[in-house]
Amino acid sequence: MAPLFNLTQGKTLKGITIGALSLSMIGASFTMPASFAAENSAQKVDTEKTLAKQIQGIAGQYQIAHSKNNNKVFVAGSDRTMGASTLARLDATSMKVEAVAGLPVTRSGTGYEAGYSSLAAFGITVDDVNNTVWVTNTRNDSVSVYDQNTLKLLWTNYTPGYEGTEAEIEHPRDVKIDHATGKAYVTGRYYISSIDLKTHEVKKLRIDPDASGRVSPMNMNIDGDKMYVPVRSSDTVKIIDLKSFSVEKEYKVHADVAGKEVRPSDSVVDHSTNELYVSSQGLDGANSGVTVYDLNTGEYKKSIPFGEQALAMVNDDERDLVYVTDFKTGKVGVIDTRSSQIIGEVQAGAKGANDITIGAEGEVYVANKDGYVAEATVPYAVDRATGDYTNSTQSVDSITKVKVSTTEGEAPKPDPKPTPAPETQTVTADDGASLSGVKVARVGQEIVVSGSGWKDKNGGGSVAAVKLDGGAVVPRGQVSYGGKEYGSRGVVAVVEADDAGNFVARIPFPSADNSNVKGSDWGVGSKHTVTFLSGSLKVDGGGKKVDVVRSAELEVTVGEAAAAPAADAPKADNAADAKAEVAKITPRQAKFEGYPPVTPTDPDKSLAKVNFKDIDSNPFKAEINFIAEKGITTGWSDGTYRPGDKIERGAMAAYLYRLAGSPRYAAPAESPFKDVKTTDPFYKEIAWLQSTGITTGWSDGTFRPNETVNRDAMAAFFYRAAGSPEYTNANPAKFSDVQDNPFAKEIAWLEEQGITTGWPDGTFRPGQAIDRDAMAAFIARYMKKFDHVQTVPAH
Repeated sequence: MAPLFNLTQGKTLKGITIGALSLSMIGASFTMPASFAAENSAQKVDTEKTLAKQIQGIAGQYQIAHSKNNNKVFVAGSDRTMGASTLARLDATSMKVEAVAGLPVTRSGTGYEAGYSSLAAFGITVDDVNNTVWVTNTRNDSVSVYDQNTLKLLWTNYTPGYEGTEAEIEHPRDVKIDHATGKAYVTGRYYISSIDLKTHEVKKLRIDPDASGRVSPMNMNIDGDKMYVPVRSSDTVKIIDLKSFSVEKEYKVHADVAGKEVRPSDSVVDHSTNELYVSSQGLDGANSGVTVYDLNTGEYKKSIPFGEQALAMVNDDERDLVYVTDFKTGKVGVIDTRSSQIIGEVQAGAKGANDITIGAEGEVYVANKDGYVAEATVPYAVDRATGDYTNSTQSVDSITKVKVSTTEGEAPKPDPKPTPAPETQTVTADDGASLSGVKVARVGQEIVVSGSGWKDKNGGGSVAAVKLDGGAVVPRGQVSYGGKEYGSRGVVAVVEADDAGNFVARIPFPSADNSNVKGSDWGVGSKHTVTFLSGSLKVDGGGKKVDVVRSAELEVTVGEAAAAPAADAPKADNAADAKAEVAKITPRQAKFEGYPPVTPTDPDKSLAKVNFKDIDSNPFKAEINFIAEKGITTGWSDGTYRPGDKIERGAMAAYLYRLAGSPRYAAPAESPFKDVKTTDPFYKEIAWLQSTGITTGWSDGTFRPNETVNRDAMAAFFYRAAGSPEYTNANPAKFSDVQDNPFAKEIAWLEEQGITTGWPDGTFRPGQAIDRDAMAAFIARYMKKFDHVQTVPAH
């Protein structure tokens, strides 16, 4: 018969027949090292029972998550401008969009390009313990938390980029929750960050860049006390110990095509084989697919080519399935981990299968970036001019829900002379719990044992350790339970009985390949014991042992291996090498049904407000607030503007850069000034200022970024920002103290434009350093007089 049970952790067993002994609907879970796991025939996708449906999603979909507690699907996404971004909630059964969030409104752009946008959502995960949704605000360098039911904003570390500070989490991408450590984990540029779930304290783990300086940690996979993080830029997987929050080791990702980038993106752990599956995007179609590694050693085992840009993954450990998306083709591959082969292919979308998550019943949800509806009205856009929610016409992507049904691979053809059913035996422990199994264990075949009545003191299922020959057989690889390792103690498996006290275990025949057995230790005719022991493994939340102390033991005699199949019978060298049939699955498409009214997450628009606590009595309060609204200044993290502080030349460069709308600019690798390093604050802005001709620096090749800006130099900066217009100084004597100043023309021009009025005593005071409040006034007046910065390239 085809095997109905694959050794795994946390699997639901469907039933098994052992000769005349028939057991049905018996549940248990079974932990065993990969080296001790038996080969299994490939599963097959039952296309008649597999369900697939494609429905509308949101604009610019990025990641998707499923709440098992609430049976809801959450999806995050944004258009390129971040003006139409939302967090949507769908009912997982009907796949109807229940709510779309009007995300918090923020200020966007600077100077002449200033406006409003939303705190755009990209990465997403759910925290069912606290009933929250976590999202990464990738382009706002922040992370935010929302209530699952109301979608209200509960917390965010978003700041508008205060002066003198750097982003706490730069370019966050993926987010995961781990309640064992009480942390949320976020991948970002150069770092993986942890956020305490209670205090929101952030700690950062530096990930070393590759030779070119790039660092691109991708999706995280948390498994026990380890986190697996593919790093796209270095073709590695970092294994992080969560207890110490440090990189424990790294695995190099295999390249099928040498010389082509691999670009690993995601990973999952298959417990039944103790293997790590890693998806890779590859380049130009080469190296796209999944590679498989020994979980403990990182040894490369197999490649599973798939698609042209394999991306996200999720695993269904109970059904021995792994799903992988392909961004280029829009397909999702269904991998059978028993044979490490693709057995199904879902055309999830026309293109852009970007992310995938799994539901409570093994169904998967795929977020596609496919333009499912070319033009749709969405209610969650932000009006760039006013910051109000408004309708917008957008291309809307799709979500595909798939519930794959599988059957076992074809059983071998029946022997015309069937072997008699094996003789079975049953033994009973002192409390009545029983074990049943074969009397003869054939060489190379699994030892199948079933149990009944294995209950703990509270009426739940027991947890039993399995030993062969009293622990003399030691498996290769780990057997772990409750965070402890037992394989080295002679435990070949740990079995969890179901709530009724039943289990079925298939124990591979011990050999030199999977254990410490040597030579003829388990030769034909030798006798051995199979012992199940409970009482010491299962504990309650306080660490108190709650299981019944018991043991039951079967004695088996090793018999000859089963007869080989007939010579003309089809047979692969290995079950895993036989090519599996790939079922094609096309989802049923649903029509666009619109969206419910928008649900505001931050109704008072608190993130867009400007409120400096130290300017209420300042004569330039209005001008300070004006340039803050235009994103030219953010003030300090303590809520102050510090109006009496002096402006340094480096900060002046930043102000003018923002005034121009923060234009796209790639700063040169070599600084134009000998006293400004490429790593200095405002280097990009200073280099931009020089490239436009607004500054030329000093004749000695310096810029002197830390010197204060005098009023005459400020006049020259604004004159050049206006394009150095033709100007004849009609009244050089307007100010009594500038006639001999080298910037007399620029100062007169500034006065004529109404940008400066000078002092009541008729002076301009050109050598005086500028205060921050006066600079705000100059910029505000310039913006009201001119509608752009017309730069003159330096020669």
